[in-house]
Amino acid sequence: MYREISEVLQEEGFGCMLRHEEETMRIKHFEATDTAIIELSINLSVETRELNENLYIDLDNQGLVVSITIEHADRFADIQELLYQSIPTRLPMVK
Repeated sequence: MYREISEVLQEEGFGCMLRHEEETMRIKHFEATDTAIIELSINLSVETRELNENLYIDLDNQGLVVSITIEHADRFADIQELLYQSIPTRLPMVK
């Protein structure tokens, strides 16, 4: 699912606008509507753009991505489990 979202954002010119600050990213899934929301920032959303019929992004007043909304989320990923992986900037040397 992340790869699909990332590709769409890059195609629309938003890939470089995602920011990672001292804020906590949150992922919420609303089972009743099968909607997933990925909150990337606590900034106020001033604009919503539809990337396709199931994918929306919210932007702040500087054009930075605040959140990503995925409609019919179960169709795109198994959202019962979330895996987070941090990739170090330098990998240890293997001898």
